[in-house]
Amino acid sequence: MRILISLLAAILLTPAVASADMQETIDQLNANNSQVRTLTADVSSTVVRRRVSIPLTGKLYFERPMNFRLINRDGRRHSFTSDLGSNDSYFWFYAKRVNSSQIYFSNYSNLSRTRIKDSLNPEWIIDALNMSLVDTKDAKIYMDGKNIAVSKVVQSPRRSQVLKVIKIDPQRPAIVGHYLLTSRRALIASAEVSRFYKLSSGAFIPAEVNIVWPPEQVRIVWRLNNPRANIKIDPKMWTMPNLGVRRVNLGTGVTVRGVND
Repeated sequence: MRILISLLAAILLTPAVASADMQETIDQLNANNSQVRTLTADVSSTVVRRRVSIPLTGKLYFERPMNFRLINRDGRRHSFTSDLGSNDSYFWFYAKRVNSSQIYFSNYSNLSRTRIKDSLNPEWIIDALNMSLVDTKDAKIYMDGKNIAVSKVVQSPRRSQVLKVIKIDPQRPAIVGHYLLTSRRALIASAEVSRFYKLSSGAFIPAEVNIVWPPEQVRIVWRLNNPRANIKIDPKMWTMPNLGVRRVNLGTGVTVRGVND
């Protein structure tokens, strides 16, 4: 709550004029992050929903700009539980606990038709890695305590106006938090990095990410282990998997069979 109050006060009371030092820091951050073209890591996750804790183990793959894959297994039974992925054209997600007989997908061109929750927007999930490049066009830049904050009003998949705020530690420099708020400034989702790995290129990649979705009463902790940057990733990783289940197109409402039609 104190984080949210701090964000709101800074947004409302701070002039939208960035100093040269702030912009220089953001430019340096972008230059460092752009050196990380691909990233893989083992992921140990804890998902907490309404006091129920679920341990997961998985593998994460990332390639700029929109190629992403997170495959999870149950931490206790070691059985496959979920698959979340994205490429330049479409995204998909499968969760055995939600619906074991269907995998959901949509082209990005139909994203506004899916009415997907803002916290589940695949672009937001990728941003939660905190490896994105910071776009300052039409943004408000200000100091929030010891961190630089970049805020921008954008349109969500639900066609509503939402506020995206990025917090940057200028000492590293590195992104330490992403925040998504409604037009009334209620928190939709946040992703904060509590630990980092530093690469020889100067980029900082997250070692632990804390994700909070207040409307869904969900908290997720990602712990990244054995990270490897700039290695070649099989292009097949960016293709929706054949799980032998029905495919539901969220953008059109059509249920189809087969893979990669």
